[in-house]
Amino acid sequence: MTFDIFTILNLGIFIMSMLINLFALSLYKHFQVQGKQNIAMISTFFQFILDFIFAIGNLFLRLEIIAIKGEQNYVSFRMVYLDYFQTTFFSYCVCVFLFNTIYCFNFATVSITIFVRYAFVTLREIKIKHLMSMYLAALIALAVSLVPFCFYGMNSNVDLNIIYQTNLITGDIDETITSNSKSISLIMDLSVIIYLGPTFILLNVFFAIIFQILMRYRKYLISNKATMSESTRRLNNDFFKILLLQAVTPVLLLFLPTSKLVIF
Repeated sequence: MTFDIFTILNLGIFIMSMLINLFALSLYKHFQVQGKQNIAMISTFFQFILDFIFAIGNLFLRLEIIAIKGEQNYVSFRMVYLDYFQTTFFSYCVCVFLFNTIYCFNFATVSITIFVRYAFVTLREIKIKHLMSMYLAALIALAVSLVPFCFYGMNSNVDLNIIYQTNLITGDIDETITSNSKSISLIMDLSVIIYLGPTFILLNVFFAIIFQILMRYRKYLISNKATMSESTRRLNNDFFKILLLQAVTPVLLLFLPTSKLVIF
């Protein structure tokens, strides 16, 4: 295994994420009241668990996005650690599908967690079955939306070794790319809109929910500040900060630093 800067970042972020989430999960029992958890805490700690799973998935399914310019422009998706295994075009599509599903589902759970927390503090009852239904619906919707992109958008006629072959032609030297380096590629034309459209729409819905609920939550805390005790106000402010951190973490911490965009 070649340890470049992206490998070091990947491992460092994995370790940090694991430690943070293990610490968060260790606090779970301290939020019980009469041996039970409220729905807001359950959804919050479920988010911590998913971050934990995502950190593991991101470690073993590390993705690089590589743009290749030429007579035909491509965007290639390379799972770095798959270089060490025999893979087919279909199995590669499955791995990219799993990575993107886990990644996008992180945004869905953040939006659900924020919504449930807001509903709880504004005295709107949400039961466990409703929470599980929201998670399941979001997961299914995302998985279905990613099928066109991962299984129909990727072109099976493009050489799996296109990145290595392009390096040979251009004379670029990258020690992390060898004759065993494989990827699947998406042809950059108008069909990209069709393949990515469903997922793009869903992610924008999640972003809109996150933004709207955070703004409403903040407004609620300010307008009800006088009726809250000091401890309640501090607890709600702390959770607002946690939710805000969870909203930006998937992009700023768990994905971008561990992947790279290269243009040949």
